[in-house]
Amino acid sequence: MTRGFRDENGGKAEVLVDIDDVAYVSTSRSGQAYLVRDADDRDIWLPVSLVEKNSDGTFTMPEWLAKEKRLI
Repeated sequence: MTRGFRDENGGKAEVLVDIDDVAYVSTSRSGQAYLVRDADDRDIWLPVSLVEKNSDGTFTMPEWLAKEKRLI
């Protein structure tokens, strides 16, 4: 799923995506990153500051981050 929001000044919308094909493994000791595993068994660190871990097991993040981590 893709969605976006506008910043407080009415600027360009940042596109958010929901990722559902990864499995949560753990959170770093510092609490600053989630470790997830994708379908190819790749371990991927995602910064907590940019990612929302949803109660349904999905992760919401900016589209650019999902592309950078090769999740989409």
